[in-house]
Amino acid sequence: MGQVAGTAAHLAIERGITPQEVPYPQLRERLAAQKVELAGKENPAEAP
Repeated sequence: MGQVAGTAAHLAIERGITPQEVPYPQLRERLAAQKVELAGKENPAEAP
């Protein structure tokens, strides 16, 4: 979980946005490049 938060923060700083505004597909792509495995739905916005 820490790597996900750190990666989201890094992407946010690069783009000048908040971590909550980082597009999930971009975060997922960056995490995949880091070989981080994620479980769950493809898009967290679809979660109940």
